[in-house]
Amino acid sequence: MCASSRVWPNASAWAWTTAWAPAPGTTSFATRMEVHERALLREALRRAKVVVADAADLLHLPRKTMYDKLARYELDPAPFR
Repeated sequence: MCASSRVWPNASAWAWTTAWAPAPGTTSFATRMEVHERALLREALRRAKVVVADAADLLHLPRKTMYDKLARYELDPAPFR
């Protein structure tokens, strides 16, 4: 079954829900999103050559939000130079 066939209306409800349910023992959705968000922040800092305002623009975030996220994930822009 290909990934795109999981969303078609003719798929049974059971197949759709079991295909998208996380496997036991895997990390939570929130944890996976935090890992992904941290990676996006790091990449934006690298691409913006550590200018936080430019990195925020790349991510379409207000500067305040960017600084809040950097603090939340304990990311220091200095090592990305």
